[in-house]
Amino acid sequence: AAVGEMLRGARAIKMLSWEEVLASRISKARKKEVSALAVRKYLDALCVYFWAATSLLFTCLTFGLVAALRIPLTVGSAFTALSLFQLLIMPLNALPPVINGVLEALISFSRLEQYLSLPEHSSEQQQQQQQQQRPEESGHAVCAGQEAEAVVLN
Repeated sequence: AAVGEMLRGARAIKMLSWEEVLASRISKARKKEVSALAVRKYLDALCVYFWAATSLLFTCLTFGLVAALRIPLTVGSAFTALSLFQLLIMPLNALPPVINGVLEALISFSRLEQYLSLPEHSSEQQQQQQQQQRPEESGHAVCAGQEAEAVVLN
C-alpha cells in the first residue's frame, strides 16, 4: 500500500529530482511489505495444511489416546467416534481462517485507534496557518469584484 502510494507520486518526484533521496525510503518500505507478504503466505500455507490434515490428525490422536489409556474400544464406539469426527471436520477446518481474521481485525482496530487518537486541528488553527503561509507583500487589501476581477484598495 505504501509503495503504491509512492509510485503514484512518481511524476512529482521526477520533476523535483528526488529519485536518489527517496530510493532508500522506497527500498525500506518494499522490504517491509515483502516480509509482511511472506508471513501472510506462510500462514495461508499453514491453514491449508491444517485444513487437509485435520480429520486424519484428530482421528489418529483420539484413537492413540484411547489405546494409551487402555480404554476398551468396541466396533460400535469406534464407528460412532468416526461419525462424530466427520461432523466436526467443518468447524475444525474453519478455525484457522477465523483466527487469521481475528488477528487482522485486531491489527485494523489498533491502526484505527492510533489514527483516531491523533490531536484534532480546529478551524482557528487552520486559519492561522493559512495566514502565516500567505505572503504579505504590499499591505494592500484585495477583494473580488462582480466579474471575478480583483480590485486593489488603498
